[in-house]
Amino acid sequence: SHQIAYTHIWKELSLRGHKVTLITTDPVKDPKLTNLTEIDMKSTYELMGKLSNISKSAFTMWNVYRTVQNFLNSVAEAQLSHAEVQSLIHNKSHFDVVLVEFIYVEFLAFAEIYDCPKILFSTFDPYSLIHSLLGNPINPVLYPDMG
Repeated sequence: SHQIAYTHIWKELSLRGHKVTLITTDPVKDPKLTNLTEIDMKSTYELMGKLSNISKSAFTMWNVYRTVQNFLNSVAEAQLSHAEVQSLIHNKSHFDVVLVEFIYVEFLAFAEIYDCPKILFSTFDPYSLIHSLLGNPINPVLYPDMG
């Protein structure tokens, strides 16, 4: 759902003649966007129930972090094993660029599969590992390691 903020980017790319393939939980389903192919992953919202399983007695920063990380891993696994995504993985098409929400870095593999540049975007500030991977300076006061 974080990618809703970026809907205008792929809409505009499609309207300007670029072929866009989007793996999304929130398809726009706009018939005017003839160059936009959407793989509907709305079913992954069902995994949200896992986040509510955090015990109040175990409500510590580390447990929340582990729970969120496990949730994100479950979402990535569910989406990457989806039949349409598997088809995309094994497709021999050409892509000019791969845009990925930083929170699901597993999807950067598409840039390797298609041998194209990758662009990470985020609706909120990335954590220190992402800053480190991108070569950004990390202020330990602002970005303490999570362990």
